[in-house]
Amino acid sequence: MAGYIAKGAVVTCSDARIADTVEGWLFARYDLGLVDRIIRPGATAYGESVLLEIVELHGLHHFPELTLAHHTDCGKLPENDRNDHIRQMKAFATRLHERIPEVIVQIALVHTHEEYVEIVETLYDVST
Repeated sequence: MAGYIAKGAVVTCSDARIADTVEGWLFARYDLGLVDRIIRPGATAYGESVLLEIVELHGLHHFPELTLAHHTDCGKLPENDRNDHIRQMKAFATRLHERIPEVIVQIALVHTHEEYVEIVETLYDVST
């Protein structure tokens, strides 16, 4: 069977407290469209294994954009500082961009207790 083109992809933590918030945001953003999900404890904190999974999914489903979403109180990261989360995601985005330069990467924070997703920055969007 031939692959399809997903509307997007998201990498997020498996923490159950954020599942409904992330799914609600995906529904609003992509209106029931096909969105690939990579869900792991600590999300992008795992590094190479997640990066390889994204590369494989992109090869199959050719999504144009990917959202990296950390939640604000993730126990996998040593600090729960907003700037630390953002720095970690940007470093991961740089490595991803080296592998898949055509993918737009969004950096997002999932606010666990307030239950919303904040897009912090969009990287590698050549259309703007």
